[in-house]
Amino acid sequence: MSIELLIVSADHVLFQTEAQHAAGLAAATQARAEAAPASAMGADFSAAYQEAFVQAGAGAKLSVRRQTEQLMREAEQAGARLAIVTMMSSRMLSALLARYAQAADRFTVTATADSLGRGDGPADLLRLVLHAVDVPSDRALVIAADAGEACAAAALGMPLMRLHHGMSCRQDDGATFLSDAPAASWPSFDDIEMRFTQGAPGQPSRYTRPGTLTAPA
Repeated sequence: MSIELLIVSADHVLFQTEAQHAAGLAAATQARAEAAPASAMGADFSAAYQEAFVQAGAGAKLSVRRQTEQLMREAEQAGARLAIVTMMSSRMLSALLARYAQAADRFTVTATADSLGRGDGPADLLRLVLHAVDVPSDRALVIAADAGEACAAAALGMPLMRLHHGMSCRQDDGATFLSDAPAASWPSFDDIEMRFTQGAPGQPSRYTRPGTLTAPA
């Protein structure tokens, strides 16, 4: 058995977007203060956030995490496909991919919050990706940005690694943590694949609704 799909979170795992999110939050907060109560937490807030996020990145160099880029190259060389997921909107991700040095079609699936229904979360997004590429959950490796994404992947029985603050990569209670420090070294894709494919099989998913998501042609 081998890893057939590498799923990376766009936000923080592949792209460093702290400045864009800070700008988005500031603009959305101002819009909320100026909006009528009925729309304070609705479309005006979201539109202001997205517009400021996109504009904040327009004139700046896109920051790409080098360790993730290296891991994706190694995965491609090993024959695995790539997917990128995010709880951001399609517009926000498109703005990042437009400034990305690599062709966006290197990703077999690009999945955003726009693919979800009301109340859906990261687990539903991952479920849609698995459905789109028809890959068993235990053959899709997730690089998660936070505990929420990690819990979602674990619930689906997917092998996972997640970022943590600190210089060293480590294991804790069976989970593998990757340092988010710029100078940190990550294990190679071959080493990661060996660890997970020789481990215990993933647990069956508790999520049954397949949903719909179309992989790019």
